[in-house]
Amino acid sequence: MEVLCQGDVPPSYTPRRVYTPSDLASHSKNNDCWVLDLTNLMASNRSALSTPILKAAGTDISHWFELNSEGLPTPKLFNDPQLSNMRVNQVR
Repeated sequence: MEVLCQGDVPPSYTPRRVYTPSDLASHSKNNDCWVLDLTNLMASNRSALSTPILKAAGTDISHWFELNSEGLPTPKLFNDPQLSNMRVNQVR
């Protein structure tokens, strides 16, 4: 199995669908974020948009996702009441 991140993933690592809190907590840095491997994403995107991911690194963020019709995890869409009346390209 080829490992794509630069963290300390053991060579015998096998992806699992269930992780312990200690599994999550031990991989909470932008250069070692492998439970769901976001290491390359974090390395290529150092904007403010990556801040929530880094703040949540090492914790369970499964509540951020829901399964789509194909059974794949998809980010949940959140409605912000303050933005509900906004439209793209709308000038007031």
